[in-house]
Amino acid sequence: MSKEAEIDRGFAVMEEMAGSEFVKAAREGIAAGGFCSELASMGASNAFAGPWARPGLDRRSRSLFTLGVLMGQRHTAELRYHVRIAIKNGVTVREIEELIYQLTIYGGFPTAVQAAHAAREELQVLGLLD
Repeated sequence: MSKEAEIDRGFAVMEEMAGSEFVKAAREGIAAGGFCSELASMGASNAFAGPWARPGLDRRSRSLFTLGVLMGQRHTAELRYHVRIAIKNGVTVREIEELIYQLTIYGGFPTAVQAAHAAREELQVLGLLD
């Protein structure tokens, strides 16, 4: 598969999970050039055409794992984005809450609190929490 075909495949998977507006913005950023304009292409080809497109796990399972890793590494901006994807991939609010409780023991209380704040904010934006 050519690099362009791989990037297109990645953007197709990304669109299924994140929506057309997200992909449109990413493609416009690539077209505009400039500082770090290739990051979207790298994400499309390396993540979305790679692990997210593999048959070994369903997207729901991959979302749960991704949320756990992002929570543990305190990547709150990326966590918010992936909370949105996880909900679309079938992860429930209760499952996200349970991940945070699990993180409390293995990642530490401050890390879990930070993850809870980020997840709560995104779930409120999505209208899933009051």
